[in-house]
Amino acid sequence: MNLPLEIMKQTLLLLVFFPAMLLSQIQVSEIQYNLPRDDYAYKGFLKDGEVEYFIEQGIRGTRVYLVNNQNLEFKHELKFRPGDSSLNRYAYSYENSNSGLIYEGTHLYELYWDYIYLVDIATGELIQKVDLKDLGIRLQRNFSFGNNYYYFSAQGEGWAGHVRLDRNSGTIDTVSNFGILSGSRIYRVSDDSTRLVYYDLETRETKDHTFNFSQIQSISVPESIPDTPLIIREENAIYFLRMDDSIDIVECGLSANSPGYISESRVAYAGMNGNNRVVSIVDLQTCSVVYEQILPDDYYYSAVQFYTNEQLHDQYFIFGIPNDWQGDGVFYLFDIDQNRAVPIDIPIDFPMLERSVRYGNSLYFLSSNHLHHEGSFPELYRLDLQSYEARRIDRRDIFSTLDIVIGESSDDRILNVYESFADSTRLYQIDDLQQDYTNLAEFDLNQNHGIHFNIYADLWARDKYFFSSSEAIFVLHDGITEKITDVGPNVHGTSAFKRKGDHVYVLTGMEDGHYAIKINIDNLGFSKIYLPGVEYLYYERVVSENAIVNLSHVSFYESSLGFFDLDLERFYTFQQLGLPRGTPESKSGNNILYQTTLSNGSEWYLVNTVTREVKLAEISAKTYPDVYPDGNGGFYLNDLEESGMVSFGYLDPDGKLNIIYEGFDYRVFSGGDRFEDNVKSLAFDGDGELIIISALGAQIRRKSIPNYGLLYYQPFFWYESDQRSFLELYNGQAYDTFSFGFDSEPARITESGRNERLLAVMEYDTFAVLVYKSRNDILSFDKHTYGSTGLEQLFEMASVRNNAVGDQPIKIDAWRYLISLNDGIHGLEPWVFDAEENHVYLLEDINEDHSSSNLDDITIHPETGDIYFSAVKTEGDRQLFRLDLELSNVQEVIQEVPGNILIYPNPAYDMIQLDRDYREVFIYDMQGRPVLQRAPYEQGEPLFVGDLPSGFYTLVALNASGRNSQGKFIITNRNN
Repeated sequence: MNLPLEIMKQTLLLLVFFPAMLLSQIQVSEIQYNLPRDDYAYKGFLKDGEVEYFIEQGIRGTRVYLVNNQNLEFKHELKFRPGDSSLNRYAYSYENSNSGLIYEGTHLYELYWDYIYLVDIATGELIQKVDLKDLGIRLQRNFSFGNNYYYFSAQGEGWAGHVRLDRNSGTIDTVSNFGILSGSRIYRVSDDSTRLVYYDLETRETKDHTFNFSQIQSISVPESIPDTPLIIREENAIYFLRMDDSIDIVECGLSANSPGYISESRVAYAGMNGNNRVVSIVDLQTCSVVYEQILPDDYYYSAVQFYTNEQLHDQYFIFGIPNDWQGDGVFYLFDIDQNRAVPIDIPIDFPMLERSVRYGNSLYFLSSNHLHHEGSFPELYRLDLQSYEARRIDRRDIFSTLDIVIGESSDDRILNVYESFADSTRLYQIDDLQQDYTNLAEFDLNQNHGIHFNIYADLWARDKYFFSSSEAIFVLHDGITEKITDVGPNVHGTSAFKRKGDHVYVLTGMEDGHYAIKINIDNLGFSKIYLPGVEYLYYERVVSENAIVNLSHVSFYESSLGFFDLDLERFYTFQQLGLPRGTPESKSGNNILYQTTLSNGSEWYLVNTVTREVKLAEISAKTYPDVYPDGNGGFYLNDLEESGMVSFGYLDPDGKLNIIYEGFDYRVFSGGDRFEDNVKSLAFDGDGELIIISALGAQIRRKSIPNYGLLYYQPFFWYESDQRSFLELYNGQAYDTFSFGFDSEPARITESGRNERLLAVMEYDTFAVLVYKSRNDILSFDKHTYGSTGLEQLFEMASVRNNAVGDQPIKIDAWRYLISLNDGIHGLEPWVFDAEENHVYLLEDINEDHSSSNLDDITIHPETGDIYFSAVKTEGDRQLFRLDLELSNVQEVIQEVPGNILIYPNPAYDMIQLDRDYREVFIYDMQGRPVLQRAPYEQGEPLFVGDLPSGFYTLVALNASGRNSQGKFIITNRNN
């Protein structure tokens, strides 16, 4: 094979071979919960003529079914998914379908934050892919399309607004946000309120309508009048703008209240008649009020809402008052022909008529029912427009229904419905004529969740790792994980763990109350200690020398505020210690800082969990400082109101107050506290400067950096250890990185600033490696030698716009860090950075393809230094892993800045296709060896790869001008 010289050079630059001693990981848990889970969470129906499709969208692809003659026929799965962006559900619209899907015929728009995909669900083909990153924008919401354009709200670098994307040229225009979209036109009122101005998205022309108005008060898009793009309202007239740009006028003197409903024959608005809330109906032929409905007094303070759609055109509309907190709303159906309003006797909060189907006198519509302390739940109703009777379709408990999706209207009056419940899902049909129900399919969603969300609390004791999830308490020992006991139900987790002698204690809720679980470290047997009066465990996982503390800043469940004394195996509330009602604000060492309620003097006390002694603290009553515990029994206090001024001070473990800075009236930045290590630091929003106050024992240091207008609630990057700090601030034009230690002043190490953002720091004895991310999503690994004022770039690699780097890296040994990276191909996965070899490599693609494993819950064995973490193997299946330094079977992942080649399907079984024509195409295996060549290549032509082994491959292609692009794909054997 003769390779072009430029490709050979590039390949040699990409391939670097490293020593065989690499890291891998071993799974050490197989936790199973058969809980409902759906890997294809978004459901919908798509109608093409009389053919209806059922769609399931998931992370890895879109499943397409044909709904046909009471059967559900699987057609194929479309695996067109970018590796660096997720589906954007906010961009979907119910104007196009009852499912929120946006489609035309069998062409479905799959909308991502960074891409627009147009797929044909009938043929399984990718019709178009638009890379919005190349245009410097992100899709937000309000997506619509026409023959020549896409129109949507977008976000760019430092701006947000609406854009028009030309479907032919790929160019974008920003469009004024001021206006109403109807069809392909954006309408607005002229500055003098006498003319109608519109911008046509199809032609890009701006025009004035020829009609002259007197004084336009409002414009709106009618929901119930077909072939009418706009309604224009003046004080004494209503204008209907028709599709041919003609205007029909109805001259009526109307109420000053804005109408809630307008059709060609009626106007309805809400107002007051004496002390009564009234909805008035005006006949537009006689210009007189023909009906009034007085609303119940119970809803006096709630706003009246009106609901309609095109299916009810000039025949019916619904009005009423929703209630989204507790109780139900009150609603009426107004029959225009009968000129009467009839109460709809259904317990809902509001109807969603944008998701409805009408067959004759049957209106099927979704509604939302809000249950107090439970949430909002969907319900499906059938309203008989002749008898005015309404009934709920499904008879299950409301709170067990999680999702309902209805299909589109059909000539045979069959309605397809998908429902998801807490324990199952089903797809069924409603025959409107016969009122029969036919099940089409049921979906088995009971799959292994593993740890479920994450590890709630944990503790190492005698080579055993005790941890809890939201469902159970576990222990890892001898390389295996076993369950100790279930918890709950209906609890969010446990308390923190605490060891005493041969036992580990943890507090949790059980079926009949709250208990302290006492676990024997050696034989793992356990006993339960009942905690009378305890009703709730708070999210703060706090311990002291002898106690597990149940800490909260609110006074709900007052009997649950306190601590469990491990020595006495007893739970103490603060009232049992003689304190009046109040709230524990913070804990430091063995001291709890407690403030009584205002009615009890709003005084401050220190409560010691070991001695159970209560001391009055030297903090003025009725002051409310921000509290930062030092971990040794004392507290740093900001926003102190002492001696008539605001100060910064320190409360020592005996309750004595020491004012450090008087007249210090500055806010702490959001996220501006670093109290994890021995050096305790706070960052304040000073007068044009960022003030840093650091404490090391009794030593206090104060530093400052110009903040160029940074506000206290704006985030900034700050890495701090006991030895070194790195802090990034915007200087008005670019970003500056500063480095400093406890005894050194901040020094800028980016001499002229840079546009890249600092994401992560890996600290070594004499230098640090900083990870920056550019606007075009390239990660730069840069070395900073302490004492110098610059950075040396080591290498670059591709990333993605979101979650390029996870939490801060964890040091493995003298040279290596475990770092969570997303290269846009594998998702957010564990990687290893090696400073000795100056390279980064993928540890393992735990959650295969571009799905992320999102490693979390990192813990280090206190004796061996082994690193453990949890990660997602498949959607929802989070397990525990141990980093293994012995295995060497992880292959190096070639790193480069990928081009924009779309390779599909990906993963592939036997063939792949590309998105455009290329002069030459080359495929390389993981060792950089060429395995396939094609010249020339035509768009859509199959490249057969079924004879190649499973694994990762790099594809390099030359276009007609000789410019090369790159992409990666995976080959998976069908038997895997």
